[in-house]
Amino acid sequence: MSALRVSALEVTYGRRAVLRGLSLQAHDGEWIALIGPNGAGKTTVLHALAGLIRCAGSIELAGRTLDRSNRRELARQVALVAQRPVMPPQLTVSEYVLLGRTPHIAPFAGESRADRAAAAWALAQLELGAFGDRQLGTLSGGERQRVALARALAQEPLLLLLDEPTSALDLGHAQQALELIDSLRRAQHLTVLSAMHDLTLAAQYADRLALLDGGELVACAAPQQLLSAERISAHYGALVRIARSGGEVCVLPSRRGVCRAHAGVGVARLQAGGGEAIGGLR
Repeated sequence: MSALRVSALEVTYGRRAVLRGLSLQAHDGEWIALIGPNGAGKTTVLHALAGLIRCAGSIELAGRTLDRSNRRELARQVALVAQRPVMPPQLTVSEYVLLGRTPHIAPFAGESRADRAAAAWALAQLELGAFGDRQLGTLSGGERQRVALARALAQEPLLLLLDEPTSALDLGHAQQALELIDSLRRAQHLTVLSAMHDLTLAAQYADRLALLDGGELVACAAPQQLLSAERISAHYGALVRIARSGGEVCVLPSRRGVCRAHAGVGVARLQAGGGEAIGGLR
């Protein structure tokens, strides 16, 4: 049984169809990265799965349709890390991360020792233990993004939704966050859907890539199968080179008009999806 099953998902804003008949399945512990150009519908998919917007179609999580879950039940199962999360500036980091435990706390009850331990664990995983007393309004963009991820982890969901999880992070913290997500989803069978612009990072961490364009699912496959210069050119309007080494895929932008002189290959070959040796990679 699939951990997540999305069937014929549709979202409209007024008369404009934003998602059209999208169907997708994910297994326990699988990581699927949603890729595609701006406006393709990636964030809309995440918001629909999180129950934040109205949609048509069917969404099942662990065999149960989400429209049968109330808000508290849904929040126990699904955590969303938005690209620009709302953070009251006066709250401390510890208070904000502890809010991730709210769905697990009975009405009118206080946080238990287990709730505080879960929040402390999430802070420690992202090296935020020393930030506990800092107010959110004093944090940098990258620090805020790490705190938002810590809150989602404290929630202990079945499905983790990430909207550009590394957009504000430096290289080291981006790698740290992605490695943490990867280890958790393997150890705890956490299913992950992430919208990502960095195709190389998406290819390194996700089991499959789901390419969206114009609100429709174009293809869903392993990175090695899906990523080609021809496909990226068709859907992104970008000229790139694809480097492959040891099962990994790197997507490298090429300057128009320069690639012939410096890459040693023709534009036609690049657009046809041909790989080339780059820095020892092939």
